[in-house]
Amino acid sequence: AAVKAVSGYMITYEDKPIVAVYHAISSGKTEDAKDIWGEEFPYLKPVSSEGDKLSKDYITEAQFSAEQIREKLSSDIEFSGEESGYFGQIKRTDSGVVKEISVCGETLTGARVRTLLDLRSSNFEVKFEDGKFIFTVYGYGHGVGMSQNGANFYATYSGWTYQDILFHYYPDTYLMDTGEAYDEETVGQDKKGNPDIRTVLHLHPALAPFKAAVLPLSKKLSPKAEEIYKMLRKDFMVDFDDSGSIGKRYRREDEIGTPL
Repeated sequence: AAVKAVSGYMITYEDKPIVAVYHAISSGKTEDAKDIWGEEFPYLKPVSSEGDKLSKDYITEAQFSAEQIREKLSSDIEFSGEESGYFGQIKRTDSGVVKEISVCGETLTGARVRTLLDLRSSNFEVKFEDGKFIFTVYGYGHGVGMSQNGANFYATYSGWTYQDILFHYYPDTYLMDTGEAYDEETVGQDKKGNPDIRTVLHLHPALAPFKAAVLPLSKKLSPKAEEIYKMLRKDFMVDFDDSGSIGKRYRREDEIGTPL
């Protein structure tokens, strides 16, 4: 029932489908994609997700001996000095994720430390105690886009609809009903005198399943057309159709929204 309710809908930004990334649990506020991946997405900006702090899995802890730290980080760091001084200054994003951390005078990203130590997120604190490094980790995942736990909280305790949740985590986006993009045009009469109706799917080229179609005018041209098709499909989703009249083939491409 839940799948059926949203069937046919697409989240878009400026008429293009969004990169709808998500994660399990934020640190209470989602992250800016630019801080995490270095690329700007206008709809992947920090938003509040306070329900995440109520999750039983919001805070986790991981402990490592000094030997384990040296082993796991050895590909990136040449260790020296006192063990208690291995980790130094931390730079964080506005939402809390570690952007950079000093390790023995060298700089690692929080994402890299998370990967090497298999932490649940890049939002962490570290301390050296009783000969062990103790990492306190907040949230689970990269923190960008929709928080699954946060979305569930808003739906369960705030009564938000799925539209409310999507527009909160992906601000300034639009929920497009692809069914509304279909149009029927009368282009004359068929051989029996009935209205000749052409169905057209009006999609932005970025949303079209096929970007172009190769339609040879005759069977004699099919071999050369196939060569063009194979060349184009290396870089684009392309359709090839040489069955039936050229008019019917154009009609079929109109029905699936092929722009070229």
